[in-house]
Amino acid sequence: MKKILTLAIVTFLLGGFCFNANAQERKDKTSVKKEATTAKKAIKTNEGSDKLIKEYEVAVDQCVECYLAKQKGNQTTKEGNFDKLLAKAEDLKGKIEKTKDALTKEQVDRFNKANKKLSVVYTKG
Repeated sequence: MKKILTLAIVTFLLGGFCFNANAQERKDKTSVKKEATTAKKAIKTNEGSDKLIKEYEVAVDQCVECYLAKQKGNQTTKEGNFDKLLAKAEDLKGKIEKTKDALTKEQVDRFNKANKKLSVVYTKG
């Protein structure tokens, strides 16, 4: 009887260990899937952020060109055009600032560089 009881206890304990190992394996697979999904979202966010920053850089460059042309007395540059370009740049800047925590260091550097260009227009404008 003692042998049967001991065997039952050992079997119960081993069964529990196997169950825990399977549960841990399932948990590991679930966390790997979650990490992969998070990584895919981050990549999509970074790609979207790259496009947004590129648009912002182009808009800032256009603002600077328009501003310099206006300063040289170029009459073909209209004030309304400059205002539209500036508004577009400001809109893009706001969108980027909302996602600033998700940006890479390189993206932040590009954004800051474009901001410096735009600030020159504001300080001289």
